[in-house]
Amino acid sequence: MPSPAPVALILLFTIATTLLPGPDVAGYSHPVNPATIDSVVEKASLLLDVARSKPKGMMEALETLRPTLELVVRFFPSAEGHRQALQLLEQIEMLQRHQINCKKG
Repeated sequence: MPSPAPVALILLFTIATTLLPGPDVAGYSHPVNPATIDSVVEKASLLLDVARSKPKGMMEALETLRPTLELVVRFFPSAEGHRQALQLLEQIEMLQRHQINCKKG
């Protein structure tokens, strides 16, 4: 499996395309395929699990996953994955705080 950071970047790109009009991005647009949002959140959850097991690339992955999930929370409040996105953001914040504390101490 590739390192978590590039995969997180792909998820960010995918969520950004859901904001575009349907004819421009075919099946990725939220109005055309609302399941794209939930799919991205599900993959973000899996990627977070992988990032936890690979501390070397974890911070880069977290830095990309955060804005991805923030876009979900901000622009898609009615998506099924909205609550999960909020939970993942809390986990990311805790992991980032832990990483910062480890570097200090």
